[in-house]
Amino acid sequence: MQDPFNQLPKDKNKGLLLKRVEAARTSGNLNIAAMGLKEIPKEVITMYEFDPNSTSDWYESVDLVKFIAADNELAELPDAAFPDIDPNNFDLDEDEKGNQFGGLEVLDLHGNVLRSLPIGLRRLQRLRSLNLSNNRLSMDDIEVVTEIETLTDLKLANNNLEGMLLPAVGRLNKLEVLDLRGNCLTALPDTLAELICLKVLNLGENQFTSLPFEILSQLPLIELNAPRNRLQGSLIPASVHRFDTLQILNVVSNALERLSDNESFDFPNLKTLSIDMNRIKSLPNMSSWKELLTLSAEDNSIATLPEGFVELKNIKHVDLTRNDLSKLDERIGLMENLFTFRIANNPLREKKFLTMDTEDLKQELRNRCAPEPEETEEEEGSVATEFTLAPESPVHANTWKVKPGGVLDRSSTEMTDLNVDDLEPLVSSHDIRCLYINHNKLQSFPVPALSLLAHTLTDLDLSSNPLNSAGLISAPLSLPNLQNLNLSATGLTSLEPLQAKFSAPSLTFLDVSNNRLTGPLPSIRHTYPNLITFLAADNQITSLHFESVQGLQVLDVSNNSIDFLPPKLGLLAAESSGGPGLRRLEVAGNSFRVPRWQIVAKGTEALLEWLRGRIPAEELKDWETGEEGTLSTEAD
Repeated sequence: MQDPFNQLPKDKNKGLLLKRVEAARTSGNLNIAAMGLKEIPKEVITMYEFDPNSTSDWYESVDLVKFIAADNELAELPDAAFPDIDPNNFDLDEDEKGNQFGGLEVLDLHGNVLRSLPIGLRRLQRLRSLNLSNNRLSMDDIEVVTEIETLTDLKLANNNLEGMLLPAVGRLNKLEVLDLRGNCLTALPDTLAELICLKVLNLGENQFTSLPFEILSQLPLIELNAPRNRLQGSLIPASVHRFDTLQILNVVSNALERLSDNESFDFPNLKTLSIDMNRIKSLPNMSSWKELLTLSAEDNSIATLPEGFVELKNIKHVDLTRNDLSKLDERIGLMENLFTFRIANNPLREKKFLTMDTEDLKQELRNRCAPEPEETEEEEGSVATEFTLAPESPVHANTWKVKPGGVLDRSSTEMTDLNVDDLEPLVSSHDIRCLYINHNKLQSFPVPALSLLAHTLTDLDLSSNPLNSAGLISAPLSLPNLQNLNLSATGLTSLEPLQAKFSAPSLTFLDVSNNRLTGPLPSIRHTYPNLITFLAADNQITSLHFESVQGLQVLDVSNNSIDFLPPKLGLLAAESSGGPGLRRLEVAGNSFRVPRWQIVAKGTEALLEWLRGRIPAEELKDWETGEEGTLSTEAD
């Protein structure tokens, strides 16, 4: 028979389906995702009926606990698959099959065209995870879902939900994750207060104009996402003074003017705040936000840094691009853990700050800070002694001074080597933690001097030196406590010498951007197993492999020569990897054409989701069942 439109079922799919159904009887897991199905196959509905051709014995059969039928063309689910039969009142004497899928714990139906749900879904009394995202369900259609009171994870993203969320959602008091993004929701019901276990709430891409923080702040929420809504005015009313549990808050692309009406709002556990593309003019006092790591506030109207900002000891990344800042606090230079501070397109009085990288900016601001008294009294006598007595020998106190926090800054001093003789007088009286020798004329690592600092050094900046890759490290070097290493703009053509001779087991941050690295991205975590941030933008890297990215949380390979993104990278999203996952992946400015730039522009989460959707279903099943070793490398 001719099949000009490629619509007839294929023997290959038929055979694959039978194979999966057969395996599911004994494994309890059935995956029929991405098979072009328009209805649940008869082979699935009758999978527990006696089959004389089965290769397994009846006593080997187990209840189906995980059923994945995502990314098909299912418009409805048959009542025969999910009958509305109360298992407590089921009559064994009647000629009925009962609910053969009643043992399901995970049901994934995302990416179909469902317009209704069978009432029998409410009988799934063991169901914990239900994914109905990317369908065509209305608010009336999902009412049956609110009767599944065992749910802990519910995803309803990208459906046709409009207006106020069903008040009946309050029945789901075991719910921990609720994903409602990509709908037309305008309000949340008061019954939300009954979701006493809720930890993650995603409200992105809806039509909310405000959020009920009086209720939200009383829930054990860890993550709250509400980007691309219509939020306006103040996000948090004055009646709410603190939010104890929240760690991640994302309200990007709204019309907010204030974060809170309470100037001393307390976020004691907040780690990431994303408020880009709003109309915010000022932020509350941050003195109590001790856990904050990332502040992203690009495209707002912030005129001054918030009170308490310079007191934040843990903050690492700050983006204040395109705001109204006119001046900077010199104490920013003393913020030891601040690695990224972006302030481009601000009306700063000192324009030179706009073109400085973070370390240069911090250095400039540090130099303006008044020295601490205990640091200036390094020799007997008054502070003035250093300046009034004629020196009897080279004066280390003037040019080789260890600043507060154990910072030794010898950047931009034209040095060609770091001499041990210059360091020894300081090492005997100080713990040097941060060594800045960037913007000099060094051609290799100063191994003897660095060995002298081996047990105290945590931060090393060698950026903007003309390093020679061939002679990068003259002898094996070990810095056991080093956490941050900056080798950007050094002319490196390879990282092999670094990996061969440099031991840094505690390294978590490595910057090799703006160099001449070629070939595949190196598997740097094989050498530095604790590395979570790897910046390699502006090189000539040609390819990425899954193994070289796995374990990283931040990877920047923008502006390279990468012509292909492996779909397996999609498995590194937090919800797929079972850990922190790949939180930030920057790949813009490469040569690949797929995915399109519109997908890349949506951010890391959207990109990883797109890549995951291109993984063959069989490989995805192997990953989900823990058989990572069986994953094909063809996609790479």
